[in-house]
Amino acid sequence: MNSEAIFWPVIIQALVTLFLYIPMSARRIASVKLGTAKASDYRLIEKEPEDVRQMTRAIANQYETPILFYAVCLSAYVTQNVGATLLTLAWVYVAVKCVHVFVHTTSNRLRIRRPIFMVSFITLIAMWAVFALQLGGLF
Repeated sequence: MNSEAIFWPVIIQALVTLFLYIPMSARRIASVKLGTAKASDYRLIEKEPEDVRQMTRAIANQYETPILFYAVCLSAYVTQNVGATLLTLAWVYVAVKCVHVFVHTTSNRLRIRRPIFMVSFITLIAMWAVFALQLGGLF
């Protein structure tokens, strides 16, 4: 297996995070133009209009559990423990996080968003378990 393949899901996850800044910026500009916020309101998140805060939280979410995703992927690469199972789980994680971002930035319904988050969270736990087992020579 080509261990560099682990970087493709990492790249996709990073791009999702980076591209979220585009609609957030557009919402901020629109809120100032519409008069629902002043430019100075963006000094503190608490003053953001709800639709902008929703996007800001979606971005902040990309710096929470995804950090552990990046860490396990890089750790697996460095220790030469990228296997088919870990790579598959990485792709599952990214796919589920993309769905999570979509829900978070559109309907934002918690009864939909939370189960999706839990799938990504369980997938991340599985990635760390597989990595640990591979590192210990048990998998």
